[in-house]
Amino acid sequence: MSPKPKTPTATQEISSEQRVNVRDDALAAVYAKPHHFELPHEPRGLGVIANALIAALFGMIAGIVGLLFLISGAFSRVPYLGSIDVAALVPSAPVTIERTEKVSIAVDERASTVLKRIQPSVVGVYATKDLSKDLTGLINSAASPLATGIALTSDGWVLAAGDLSDESAGPLTVITQDGKTYAAERRVQDKATGLWFVKASTSLFVAAPFTRSESPLEAGSSVLIPSFQIGTRGAAFAGTVAGLSVLTVRDSDRLESRLTLAVPLKGNALGMPLVSLAGEVGGMVSAQEGSIVRAVPLASLQSIIDRILKEGDARRPQVGMHYIELSSVADVAFTLTHGRRFGALLVKNGDVPAITPKSNAETAGLKEGDIVIKVDGDEVTDETDLATLIQAYPNDKALKLSILRAGEEKLVDLSLAPPPAPVKK
Repeated sequence: MSPKPKTPTATQEISSEQRVNVRDDALAAVYAKPHHFELPHEPRGLGVIANALIAALFGMIAGIVGLLFLISGAFSRVPYLGSIDVAALVPSAPVTIERTEKVSIAVDERASTVLKRIQPSVVGVYATKDLSKDLTGLINSAASPLATGIALTSDGWVLAAGDLSDESAGPLTVITQDGKTYAAERRVQDKATGLWFVKASTSLFVAAPFTRSESPLEAGSSVLIPSFQIGTRGAAFAGTVAGLSVLTVRDSDRLESRLTLAVPLKGNALGMPLVSLAGEVGGMVSAQEGSIVRAVPLASLQSIIDRILKEGDARRPQVGMHYIELSSVADVAFTLTHGRRFGALLVKNGDVPAITPKSNAETAGLKEGDIVIKVDGDEVTDETDLATLIQAYPNDKALKLSILRAGEEKLVDLSLAPPPAPVKK
């Protein structure tokens, strides 16, 4: 029996042959221990078949689970389809991860996509007396439409502008791009904006998507303005919002056309919608004076649109105040505005008093020279001016106005009760 090699001390050198012997002896000792571990071996025969069957089974299960998720909509918001709703997949996770769009789309390509979607919702509002049909039954209009309109709902409600009163226009007919005609059953005017809600006898309209934003279109916003033409897509104009018009004296009971457009529109542009590149209708052309085009932001119409669709009632709060915005006079009337740059200074407009006699404003005790600075806690600014804030409330609401009178701040209770509804004969 050969003697064991001596383990070298720390001061002794280990030869290469000794290193190999030490390693081999250590490995031999490990392999000699029972049940320490088994040497790897290749599966054979039934083992290979069993492994293949197990892999196939797990693959089928994974496929079925993925299909069920897809059908159930759990992946309906994966990238390029929207967002991933983590809360729906994991109940304990109260969060939704929004995915941003990764692909940049050229503006002209985006505009084309938006117009293709919006154009079927653009309609023409005609005086029925101006319409006739040719021998083939196609509409032959003797005049351009009184106004362009946009479909609010599939069941026939249209928002339009222009002189559509029964006295001047008579019976109305709404025509879609494909030339189909629908008699107007009803028309209601919003006195605050002058826009009209026309109800056509149909349930086949393509409703346009409207913005739900509380803020109006901002200066510099790019907009598309589609027109109406029977039988084909009408011309579309592209432009920008130049800004908000600052009117000299405003009426608390009216929402004037405050958006000014930096784009010349040919012909009658009344009722043409302002469509953002996101594909939402955000305003409507309501006034056209030469090259000056003005529009009403639809954010200020949201409350009346809901009321019209639910109740058919277009009555607005009647308050009875006339005012100027402090921002327009702050630099020249510092003493009068008490150093404030935002708010509504109640003033008379020629022969029109600052406070309408027998109005809700007079009942509340408001006076000429008062400065309204808040409406139910919301500050009066250029964008959220006094009329816009008040007209956003339902007409049975009571508000608290914060006012400055002779430099002292006060709270005033103001009722928004509208005048009685006209008695139907």
